[in-house]
Amino acid sequence: MIKYEIKTGCSFLNEKARQQRDIGFKPKLKGMRCGKCSEHTVIKFVETDFTHVKAVFNSCCSEFENRIKDKLWNKN
Repeated sequence: MIKYEIKTGCSFLNEKARQQRDIGFKPKLKGMRCGKCSEHTVIKFVETDFTHVKAVFNSCCSEFENRIKDKLWNKN
């Protein structure tokens, strides 16, 4: 199961992270699970500077993390 964590410390950046999660991540990753591991994957949204956030993946295994990234950023 994929969980999301948003704690940037700034309400403006928290809102940007929520939008990124709700528009870009959740629709594409809905229902994804790792069949090999029983642990959760956590995607944390962290502050990169005072105006941007980025996603940091704490995945149960590297194979599942690669599947997530392929699904998010595959142009095909």
